[in-house]
Amino acid sequence: MVVSGRAGAGKTILLGQIERALLELHIPVRRFSLSGDAGPLLGLPPPAGQSYAALGQVQTDAARAALPAQGALLVRVTRELSFAGDPPRDNRGQTISPARWAQEHLLQRAPDGVAVLLAVEDPDGLDEQGTELIELRPPTPPRPERT
Repeated sequence: MVVSGRAGAGKTILLGQIERALLELHIPVRRFSLSGDAGPLLGLPPPAGQSYAALGQVQTDAARAALPAQGALLVRVTRELSFAGDPPRDNRGQTISPARWAQEHLLQRAPDGVAVLLAVEDPDGLDEQGTELIELRPPTPPRPERT
């Protein structure tokens, strides 16, 4: 499942509440944020004169290694996602949006029995076929009553 919403919409709070509930049920949870340079988080080697397809494959391999074998994966994805300054790429080396990268590399490749929730700032590029997308909106302050 994918939830989207601008900053302040409640994505981080939602992930925290879900993580807490799953842990109370003794379900293993892996949670991380893909923001800015995610290379170190995912253990990517620095790019050294590789083709775009090779860079895409390195990103694919790193994402695969980040997937848990069981339980749940909760991931926050921002627009600024990069890998040592390189944009997210599919496994053919084509540049794709951060949301699409997380969808292709984490959500769609999760092992059977692993639940994945992606919280994205910008749903641009998502393949909405077969993916449930819920848009979160920030809470609105109550309007003053007229007397």
